[in-house]
Amino acid sequence: MAEHYIVPSEQTFLLQLANYLIKLSDLQDICVVLPSRRAGLFLRYYLGKLQQKEFLLPRIYSIEDFINEQSIQILPYRLIDCYEFIGICAEVLRKYENLNLSFAWMRFLYDLFEEVEQELVSPENIQSFFEGQETVNCFLKNFSNIYRDIKKCLDKRLKNTLGMRFRLISENLDLLKKNLKNSKIILAGFFALTKTERHIFKHLIVEHDAVSFWETEGSNIHSILKREFSFLGINPKIISKDVAKDSPDYEFWVGPDFHTILNKLPKCLELSKNPDNEAILVADSNLLLPLLFVLPNENVNFTMGYSLSWTSFFSFLLFLGEVVKYVQGNAIRVQDIEALLTHGYIKAINVESALYLKKIITQVPREYIDLEFIRGKIILKEHFEFYLNLERNFLKPVLKLAEQKKINLNKIVLVWDKILLSVFDIIKHIPEEFSFFKRCYKLWEKEILVKISKSILGEQKLLVNEAVDFILEWLNSIFLTLKGEPLKGLQVLGLLESRLLSFKKLYVLGAQEGSLPSFKQQNPLFPEEIRKAIGLPPKEHHEVLQNYHFKRLVSSCKKVYFLYTENFSTTSYEIKSMPSRYIEEAIWQEEKNNKKPEIKILDIKLKNFDLNLFSGIKKKKEDKEKIYNLLAQNVSATLLNHYLRCPISFYFRYILGVLTSQISESLEIGKVVHQILFSYFLPYKKREDFDFKFDLNKLKKSISNVLEKDSFFQNIEQQRTFFIKKTILSRISNYLIWLENLSKNSKIKILDLEKNFKFSFKSNVLNKKIMLIGKVDRLERRDDDLYVLDYKTGNIKFNKNLFLENKEKEINFSFLQEKKFDFQLPIYIYLIANNYNEYPVFSNYVLLSNFEIKEKSFFKLNEYPKQIEFESRLARYIDIVIDHMLESEEFSPTLDSRNCLSCSYFYLCPVAR
Repeated sequence: MAEHYIVPSEQTFLLQLANYLIKLSDLQDICVVLPSRRAGLFLRYYLGKLQQKEFLLPRIYSIEDFINEQSIQILPYRLIDCYEFIGICAEVLRKYENLNLSFAWMRFLYDLFEEVEQELVSPENIQSFFEGQETVNCFLKNFSNIYRDIKKCLDKRLKNTLGMRFRLISENLDLLKKNLKNSKIILAGFFALTKTERHIFKHLIVEHDAVSFWETEGSNIHSILKREFSFLGINPKIISKDVAKDSPDYEFWVGPDFHTILNKLPKCLELSKNPDNEAILVADSNLLLPLLFVLPNENVNFTMGYSLSWTSFFSFLLFLGEVVKYVQGNAIRVQDIEALLTHGYIKAINVESALYLKKIITQVPREYIDLEFIRGKIILKEHFEFYLNLERNFLKPVLKLAEQKKINLNKIVLVWDKILLSVFDIIKHIPEEFSFFKRCYKLWEKEILVKISKSILGEQKLLVNEAVDFILEWLNSIFLTLKGEPLKGLQVLGLLESRLLSFKKLYVLGAQEGSLPSFKQQNPLFPEEIRKAIGLPPKEHHEVLQNYHFKRLVSSCKKVYFLYTENFSTTSYEIKSMPSRYIEEAIWQEEKNNKKPEIKILDIKLKNFDLNLFSGIKKKKEDKEKIYNLLAQNVSATLLNHYLRCPISFYFRYILGVLTSQISESLEIGKVVHQILFSYFLPYKKREDFDFKFDLNKLKKSISNVLEKDSFFQNIEQQRTFFIKKTILSRISNYLIWLENLSKNSKIKILDLEKNFKFSFKSNVLNKKIMLIGKVDRLERRDDDLYVLDYKTGNIKFNKNLFLENKEKEINFSFLQEKKFDFQLPIYIYLIANNYNEYPVFSNYVLLSNFEIKEKSFFKLNEYPKQIEFESRLARYIDIVIDHMLESEEFSPTLDSRNCLSCSYFYLCPVAR
């Protein structure tokens, strides 16, 4: 009877499999089936590493290659891709009214067809009604008929899809026995099986004694794997090692944007020749393009494609398409001609003429311009010849297409192809551009020109705009292949390509919510409730798979770097601007294991003189009057700190009154932590018998109540909120446990919570009293001493020595800026001392930013001078800032460029720009 094994992810799955294989005899008779081709490359690498002498490799297949080989022996049909499938769909759907499907919709139909085949669904016509969705209702009503007609059409042409091949094998299992009679089968590394895979695998295990290897994240067996084991009737045993691998070390890189992160990345790469040493997991495919610019040319493998939509080839065709779509008679939109003239292919003809013509066109104050008008504006002969070339080879052929209301795709493709061939002659003298153009053109020829000309789709007539969009959408889905073999060096891959692979170091690039995990677009042809009713996996299944594959990959590594940004935009809660929920989980896991999360804040290194190249914003008389009126109302630490940090930012906020709706998760967490602690401590306020006992259930309830009412956390993913809850719970719990231990040895009484204080203050600059205000998080008495406590969920640096230094020292505005002086606790101390007629003995920050939960003293009573001297120094520092507000000639830029990166007014500011 065959054996079945579980390999924990910490043990390098493919290496364990290679160790198993080299102990077997007659390797050439063994057939190994893996989830992906990339896993097969790595298995061959490990076999070569373990077996130094020459040997015959086993046959190693991806599951798709295995199914393709077996199905051809049963039914020798030709495999087609989604593009050929779309051509057949176009023929079938013509007889159905209200089913005018675009390219994108037919892509959805292809995806649905493949799912139906792999999940062994028997389609039926569905009588359902969705208001305002005629296309969906028509499709559902004819679902079985459309499915049957597509299959008939494919049979007639002796073609099938990969999904059809899976179904074919699962419904003809007896034929596998003949094909595989002399082979020993090993099924390795699968997770959630489709119904066709379950039937095929069960047959191979029962009838062919197939051996199976499965991988788990850590030692826990996932519920999905348990389901598969039950169906297959197997009970795998865990392969254990003497020494268990530690959990990976995490490092978190937070940058203002990904260009800053990518600038740092190459310096940290080892670039070893070993393919299992380092990998970059690209969570957001849009980051592949900037990544290519910072990586070396040697010792790098890519498993991801380069989108044709990123190329000048695509943008050129896009401009031609825009001309066709928006032309009016013989007149073209000015913006379309302008875009064409600035394109590299056109400028390569004659850059001076292109710029000359662009200048003429942009001076015309109209939206549309006709060709005759342009001709009449050109004076110089060489520019006129350039224009005639442009008109003859590019504009007139495109305008001829636009004359027709309906056109077949083949005609558009042939006209565009003729235009592209003329580009060959234009750019052949530019070697690099010409070489890349040829690569793009070959793809155009193979994927568009040939397939449309040979497909029924090419003869289908569409409205001109629809036909142009159809071809552009098709082009948008095509990728140039990057160098993925021979296997060596740094691996750059997506999540699916990482299955079964293990690395010493992993860089997770683009670890943002919405990219990691990515959201699967809902198939518009099949609403979610219909999917469940006919037995297709729910949309949540996609996220479960990503969750498993990502955690498996991370747990197999020794060091993992999360590279992400923390820029939050507007009240729209843009998902991709938020760090991934997996980051919150990793930080929580670190804190749970009593490790300090290693978070590196990356910033753009601007030298101070770079900022000083820009003068500030001149202060007008009315600006100073507005400042004076502001100060006359009341003065808070926030107002003073804002001006001290950046006078220009102060100008936008307080003088112009520009309010921003910028959202930051860290700020939102800080806000809810204050609310949670307020509600938790409220019952203890002014109680003499402060017998403080930490109540975990009470804290959990308080956290849930606050987050349920918070609009920010209601608009982000539930799983992310879960880990934020865990993080908040962990940090506050640690502090409250610390406080409980403190209360055993000290008599504590909470005097006030979130209390607003105010008291008048004499300003020598204004020669009058002003009102200082402040909101204190918590005020309490511990034994005989008064404590003022301020909660901090972020990093805090405060230079308390400014109050201890020699009073004769020269202290001015620039000095306070440079020292990053913070007015908050000094003003709180002053307010409490004057409201309670007693000076706080301690003023502490309650640090809740990481696992080192503690109170940090701003300073103690015996550290600073007597009350009168303290107030004198505080008055001096406040007056320094007020004097600068009223007397300096301009709102000057910040001294620290890092302030710019998180500033709400970044795009308004002349310095930032």
